Amino acid sequence: MLNRLRRKFILVAMGSLLAVLSVFLLLLNAGNYLITTAAADQLLVSISNNQGELPSSGDGPGQMPWDYPITEETPYETRYFVVRADQDQSVVEVQLDFISAVSGADAHSYFQRAMASDRAFGYLGNYRFYRCEQEDGYLFIFLDCANQLRGLRNVLLISLGGSLLVLSCTGVLVLLLSRRAIRPMLLNLERQRQFITDASHELRTPLTAILAACDLMGMDDPDNEWLHTVRQEGQRMGRLVTELVTLSRMDEADPFPHRQVFSLSRAAWDIADSFLSVAQARGKRLELDIQDGVLLYGEEAAIQRVISILLDNAVKYSVGTGPIRFTLSRRRREILLNTVNSSLPLAPEQTERLFDRFYRADPSRNRSTGGSGIGLAMARAIVEAHDGQIRAWCSGTERTAIHFQVRLHAVSDKARHSRTALVQNPQRT
Repeated sequence: MLNRLRRKFILVAMGSLLAVLSVFLLLLNAGNYLITTAAADQLLVSISNNQGELPSSGDGPGQMPWDYPITEETPYETRYFVVRADQDQSVVEVQLDFISAVSGADAHSYFQRAMASDRAFGYLGNYRFYRCEQEDGYLFIFLDCANQLRGLRNVLLISLGGSLLVLSCTGVLVLLLSRRAIRPMLLNLERQRQFITDASHELRTPLTAILAACDLMGMDDPDNEWLHTVRQEGQRMGRLVTELVTLSRMDEADPFPHRQVFSLSRAAWDIADSFLSVAQARGKRLELDIQDGVLLYGEEAAIQRVISILLDNAVKYSVGTGPIRFTLSRRRREILLNTVNSSLPLAPEQTERLFDRFYRADPSRNRSTGGSGIGLAMARAIVEAHDGQIRAWCSGTERTAIHFQVRLHAVSDKARHSRTALVQNPQRT
């Protein structure tokens, strides 16, 4: 229980931080890219409006944050070249006065690629280009943005590195302080478990006395209906007290310390066989499909308790004459346990609560079935203690399926083969 709570706390904390950092990185770098590109585009438009020449100082764009200011130093730090073409897309003039790294052949190549892109603005390597259609042809301006793009990459790398550092440091702190953070919850759980244990012990004594008195009085009056009712309800309360104590022990750090590799196939047959006659006595048909050779690492008695709860629940609440199906199979690294029985339609919010303590989808059937609403909660606690999953859902409008699933990450294939000789599975005919 402690480790599970710590893992959930760490996952929630780190997941929240990762989401915040991801949004921050996205906004920072996307905003930086948009502002840098907008400034370059405004400078390109200014050069185009000035017929391929840099505007004079003070004639640049406005005072917005992304505007490119035109100063006296701008001609010395701005590198660009101009290509003019006629209506037939033939180059008529190449202006290389403001750049030295581009030759005439390079300018023709950039022009052809920019013309083929059919866009007004775009990037070609380290150059941002602008395509302006004029009366006598086309004007292409290519601005060298190598420094700006290098700045974008540097900001991206620095922000990523800083985020990873923050994420790592926070992860270490959360890992170290997680136990202290969940300590109040653990104290409450411990008090609750101690209260249930103490109350159960206090209740067992009067229950034992009441049942003993009923037995003695029943010897003189065996047909007394009131004594029969008292005895029946006392026995039911005794079972409920035992189940509460068992369920409270599931919150311990390791409720099943005596685990070993065992044949789940054999364990399932032992339990399922006993329900064949129970289902038949209720006028129902139980169909079993259990794969041989399925091994599981865990406590055999606890897993058998889960199978018993699922089958008992299926037999009790099955409606109509439809069959009850129980299957056990292994798929790669997973073991699948399924029970399917016909049932009244259940809403999704009802199936989500089937494993809550004392929850009953149909409270009016409490007396007729004799259940306490705690069995499926116990099954979920046992399954989660074995690092498994259990869920319920309704398929169609007439059937409900309860699916129990355990992941086999505790038993490797090597361990499975080495223990097969020790754990034999019975063959069923």
